[in-house]
Amino acid sequence: MHHAVVWNAQQFLGFMLCKNLLEKGYEVIAFDQQEWLRDYHEEKWLEVGRNANISFWESEEANRLDAVPSTICFIPIFDFYIEYDKRVIEKWKHSYQAFLNKNRDKVEKIVWIAPKQFLESNHGTLEKLRSSLNSVFHDDSATVDEVRWYYVPTLFGPWQPNTLLFQQIIQNGSRMDEMNYLDDTFDALFIETAVNFLIDHVKSPAADSHFILQNKESGAWNAYLSLLGVERSMKGKPKEMLNDAVSLIVDEEEPFVNHIMRQRQWWEMQGKYFTSFNHLSRSSCTKK
Repeated sequence: MHHAVVWNAQQFLGFMLCKNLLEKGYEVIAFDQQEWLRDYHEEKWLEVGRNANISFWESEEANRLDAVPSTICFIPIFDFYIEYDKRVIEKWKHSYQAFLNKNRDKVEKIVWIAPKQFLESNHGTLEKLRSSLNSVFHDDSATVDEVRWYYVPTLFGPWQPNTLLFQQIIQNGSRMDEMNYLDDTFDALFIETAVNFLIDHVKSPAADSHFILQNKESGAWNAYLSLLGVERSMKGKPKEMLNDAVSLIVDEEEPFVNHIMRQRQWWEMQGKYFTSFNHLSRSSCTKK
């Protein structure tokens, strides 16, 4: 059996990592910050059900965990980006470093998953996040043999936070002039497709260490936006990248409309009942 540790496990990307790792036969240790635990997270875990292969820990308990040899450590800093909180990040860093100090000989691979914008030479929340985590990145290379970076575009699907545009439109309509959002406006992937692809790639040998997940269809963000009834033509090209990364082409296989309908139907059937889902402050978003 494969073994994984997942941080931010009850957040948007972290939760999907846990769910799909379990489906692929992994035993999962799930960590999350106490400050980020919400009432609706109980509803999320109903999707996982009773599963002996997952155990949940608060991040503050990380120094107590004895990992299994050959554990893969998944760190979705994408979740730190879409809900940026410097205080939470600082606490997480102590927990993560305590975990590594105790288990450095048992961690086979560290997998960082960041927003694609993390590669761009810009400022604001991304620069703050990069600066906050910089010391941790340097420690990694001295801790384990293999560190991989995956950069993802806009991810969407059930449980998408309303700091991202698609969920804002589903909840509130299409008055984009009043919206702030953190999307990569050049590309998008359905979160389940992206996570399945990423997990499979992590298991495969690779000569490189930095990868960008890219939708096979160009202009995917605009295409999905049009399915939500919004027409917006994004001009120009993505900003200059800070380092070289290998593009990994992801084929979503299903028609785009199927994926966007799954997010809409989820909200209509379930998400609308969780008023705490609107906990994110749009003032923390940056309009692209």
